[in-house]
Amino acid sequence: MKKIYLVDVSSIFFRSFYAIRQLSNSQGMPTNALYGFLVAIIKLLKEHKPDFIAFCFDHPEDGFREEIYKEYKANRDEAPKDLVVQFPYLPKIADALSIATFEKAGFEADDLIGTLSRLAKSQGQEVTIVSGDKDFAQLVEPGIRIFDPSKDAYMGADEVRAKFGVNPDQIIDYLALVGDSSDNVPGVRGVGPKAAQKLLGEFGTLKNVYDKLGDIKNDRLRELMSTQKEMAFLSQKLVTIVTDVPVEFSEDIIRVRPPKNDVLTSLLQELEFKTLLQRLLGEGASIQPVVQSPLSTPVSTDNTSEVEIKGQKELPEISFSKTTDVAQLETEFQKELKQASQSELWCEASPTGLAFAVGRVGFHFEGGIQQVNDWVAAFLNSTGIAFSGFDTKSMAHLLDLPGEAFKKIGSDVMLQAYCLGHVGEIDFKTLLKVHLEKDFPELASPVDRLILARELSNRLQSLLTDIDSNKILKTIEYPLAPVLYRMERAGVLLDRKALVEYSAELKSQTRQLEKEIFEMAGVEFNVGSPKQLGQILFEKLKLPVVRKTKTGMSTDSDVLEKLREHHPIAEKLLQWRELTKLNSTYVEALPQLIHDKSGRVHTRYNQAVAATGRLSSTNPNLQNIPIRTARGQRIRNSFIAKDGFKILSADYSQVELRILAHITQDENLMQGFAKDLDIHSATASEVFNIPLTEVSSAHRRVAKAINFGIAYGMSEFGLAENLQIARGVAAEFIRKYFARFPGVKKYMSDIVKEGMEQGYVQTIFGRRRYYDGLKSSNRNIRQAAERAAINMPIQGAAADIIKLAMIKIDAEISEECPKASMIMQVHDELVFEVPESQVDNLKMKIQTWMGETTKLSVPLKVDVEVGDHW
Repeated sequence: MKKIYLVDVSSIFFRSFYAIRQLSNSQGMPTNALYGFLVAIIKLLKEHKPDFIAFCFDHPEDGFREEIYKEYKANRDEAPKDLVVQFPYLPKIADALSIATFEKAGFEADDLIGTLSRLAKSQGQEVTIVSGDKDFAQLVEPGIRIFDPSKDAYMGADEVRAKFGVNPDQIIDYLALVGDSSDNVPGVRGVGPKAAQKLLGEFGTLKNVYDKLGDIKNDRLRELMSTQKEMAFLSQKLVTIVTDVPVEFSEDIIRVRPPKNDVLTSLLQELEFKTLLQRLLGEGASIQPVVQSPLSTPVSTDNTSEVEIKGQKELPEISFSKTTDVAQLETEFQKELKQASQSELWCEASPTGLAFAVGRVGFHFEGGIQQVNDWVAAFLNSTGIAFSGFDTKSMAHLLDLPGEAFKKIGSDVMLQAYCLGHVGEIDFKTLLKVHLEKDFPELASPVDRLILARELSNRLQSLLTDIDSNKILKTIEYPLAPVLYRMERAGVLLDRKALVEYSAELKSQTRQLEKEIFEMAGVEFNVGSPKQLGQILFEKLKLPVVRKTKTGMSTDSDVLEKLREHHPIAEKLLQWRELTKLNSTYVEALPQLIHDKSGRVHTRYNQAVAATGRLSSTNPNLQNIPIRTARGQRIRNSFIAKDGFKILSADYSQVELRILAHITQDENLMQGFAKDLDIHSATASEVFNIPLTEVSSAHRRVAKAINFGIAYGMSEFGLAENLQIARGVAAEFIRKYFARFPGVKKYMSDIVKEGMEQGYVQTIFGRRRYYDGLKSSNRNIRQAAERAAINMPIQGAAADIIKLAMIKIDAEISEECPKASMIMQVHDELVFEVPESQVDNLKMKIQTWMGETTKLSVPLKVDVEVGDHW
């Protein structure tokens, strides 16, 4: 039998809109629903190969159902604006694909599909209704079935019975009983699916139910049916799909035809669906490149990548052999090294073995690392060859390479992906899927992984070249990884005894706070339980509910802050949380992380996580140790120097504000730094129009909040929340600030405009970040993207500056004082362990090296402190 597929356009279109994340073309027009719809239709045409196809549309005007029941679909919200703007493209898609369309005033797409199903079946065609709408179950019969693209599943009579508990010819009466909330069909209120199934199982039809109403044994059910008879039959009319709509129908109209290539090319170019164009018209089809994120890869049902790849090179094949003979390995590698065009030692490892490759020669060890790690270290040291792989720093740790052996990186797939814009947990499998459209082999060996890593690296390098991001990779990220590796291996010494004593103090203070909290509450409870705490605060103490969540009333820190003015228990709870978190996260946890052999803590620096370029650290997380509180200082006191050494800390002073001055070239801001004034006091003097000598601590506090808030794109609402002042007052502060620092205001406007035009913003060093949300019609998404776009060039430049400082100091300090070590990086601060005899010398040198890292329009200031502990 010939096959016809009848597409319920609205169903597929709406589902695509909500299934695919934010996606738009370079002009800012949302395209997510169109993309998902097209993917579904292309898959339908290619995999199901229908002989006939038709698109069925709802008519925009009210139909007969609204005439008989004014509340029909009255509960539906207006379609989102981002969806509405995509509607006009649906008929264009149908035209470009040469697909017939059906639309009729007074009727819905359901009625057209019902009519076409009857007509097609009468002509001997096998009918498939493409939709996720349950109403179509009433049309299922031999020769007519439903296909749901989102589930990739067909529904016949058996599936209808399994899902609804009734036969397809009972679906109309079933829906008349239970109603349909999505269309505001009332049904018989009080009758649910189980009751409807029971009634139709016993009586067969809705008519028979009412003909034999007295036979219903359940008194309540009989009463419900009796009092709502009129509504039941009205609902029956509303849910019944019409099958005799007057339409022009013939096989010639609905026959599958080739697409109109010129029309389709133009349309897909406008929407910027590159891969879809190639899938429909062949690999030769292309779209003129537009400035967009290399990661604008929409999530779709078939994981299609929208990344355009240029400049592909064929990778040389690697010939692998197994060996346990290290001498043979070294001989072969030295021989290949003389012929290799690329001087990189590729390495991939797993618990079951390792794989190495130079040029076209590779070896696979099925044992562990012990027999080869010394050779790898010696080989890297003696040849000066670069180390390559996925996350080379982690690979160096796995091989336990000496710090001096890991000198330089040839290729690192993880860092390449990071410089393209991948952030967070960069997963090898995901990169394969996105950039090579390959699945990771289920039983992949180190050999498989190495070959894929080299191929993936080549692909990513092409993209990096296209977007001019090689400089960040080669001058910052690659040189930094070995520096971080040496810092991680060096570790930092901890005073275990001091931490144990402090932990005991915190526990004692916590127990005292609990007693005070219980007295205020009048009952003992689990202070750490949000549910029990909520009951105490809002039910027993009758405090105002600040915010509700899906699980109940929120008791988070923001809520407790707002409850401070209502009851003293809120202050005690905040103190209790601070102490318990401090103790569990750091004071108790840090001693557990001390390495048995070294006696030191070895954090791991995450180089490819933060979108701004900032480093983060884990086990322990050094970035979140409180700095300005006395309790946080107690923790920092436990980081100590070994005998004969001192801790030296070098911290960039207000580096982000200095970068802001450099970028904006604002005269007043630059003048404050040039004169080495306290920048917050200087800002207060400008904003409040008072002499510097009259600036109070309150004035300075406001100015500090504005200075840092502006750098993060803070709104007047945010400033009001921060300072606990009226919104109007905050707005006036910001107005005054911009009046005195017009260059800052211009920068904020210009950078958002630049981001919208280019699709990205970048630091003074060229690090990019892409922001699709700048063109979103969703106000919240757009404003969040604007704030991020304002801040990224500032915070990103600060990250790049300290990374460059680390690279420079690592090289200089090894010559100046080999016994000194850079042991920590926290935000804008570098921490060193230096011999006591070299303190004065290195204090000046490190200050100079950090200050000379890069030249800004205002001086980089570095504060240096020395002591026995951090």
